Amino acid sequence: MPEYPVEQSADRIEKKFVQLGMVFDQLSASVWEKSQTKGLFLNLSIARNVAVSYLHDVERVKAYHKFKLIDEAKMAAYWTKWIIRLRPVQYTADPEFVTIEHLLANEKLAFFISMACLRVSPRILSRDYVRLLLYTWHYRQYEADSALPGFELLRRLAGAVNEGFVDVKTPL
Repeated sequence: MPEYPVEQSADRIEKKFVQLGMVFDQLSASVWEKSQTKGLFLNLSIARNVAVSYLHDVERVKAYHKFKLIDEAKMAAYWTKWIIRLRPVQYTADPEFVTIEHLLANEKLAFFISMACLRVSPRILSRDYVRLLLYTWHYRQYEADSALPGFELLRRLAGAVNEGFVDVKTPL
C-alpha cells in the first residue's frame, strides 16, 4: 500500500471548511428559510472534521492511483460520504416541531455540494428523483465507491443537457 500524507495543510482544510459553510449558508438563506425550517445550525467542530476526512480520502485515492487530481464524481462521492456519516447540520428545534426538512438537512447539504462539484444544476433533476436520492442517503447505507457511477452519469447528463443533446422537458 502506498504511503500518503495523513496530515493536511491547515490552508486546504480551511478552504474546504469555508466551502462547506458557504453552501450551508446558501441553503439556510434560500431553501430552509422558504420552508420555515427553524433551528438548523452547522456544528463547526463536526464540519471541520468533515473537511479533514474528505481531504484524507482524496489524498488516499490520489496516492493509491497515482493521480495528481481526482475527478468531479469522486469529489461529490467523498463529500457526500462524510457529510451524511458525520452529520454536521444539527437542529435545536423542539421535537414536536421537527419536520422532514430537519431530518434530511445533512442529505440536502450533501446533495447541493455534490451538484456543485459535478457542475450540475439541481433544476434539471426531477423532484421525485431528488426525494428518492435524499431518502436513500438517509435510510440506506452509503458507500462512496458505489455512488461513483451515479455521480458520473449525472455529470454526463448535465453536459448533454448543456450542449443541447438532451431536452429535459421532453419525457422519454
